[in-house]
Amino acid sequence: MMIRIGLLLLATFSFWPDQALADKQLSGEDAAYIDWAVNNCEVKSTDKEHAMVDQANAKDSATFLRKYQSKDLTDAQSSPAKQSSMCADIKAWYGPFGSRFADLIKWQSGGASSTPDAPQSTATRRGRRRSGP
Repeated sequence: MMIRIGLLLLATFSFWPDQALADKQLSGEDAAYIDWAVNNCEVKSTDKEHAMVDQANAKDSATFLRKYQSKDLTDAQSSPAKQSSMCADIKAWYGPFGSRFADLIKWQSGGASSTPDAPQSTATRRGRRRSGP
């Protein structure tokens, strides 16, 4: 029984399309989202993203540029809530563990949170207060 399952798996993967195993191609739409995020979400594009853009341009620059220019993200700036939501989506799609492409953007502040890195209130500190001289 185990041999049959092994042979079945081997047969399945041997006929698997090459496209499914190959790396996905970055699209102009992806690049538009990343550029928008660089300008609006305090993120930086990575060397990996730059290399993927170069690769996509080399393969089919006309299609890449058409898709890049056709992506309209102006509505995402219509309110702070929409902008924040779009930034969160883009970070999830292209950040360190991105669901579309991983490691194409990194946070400028060095952290993955969208909250500032300021220290919390001192009200929760414990210890004796010293009085002045």
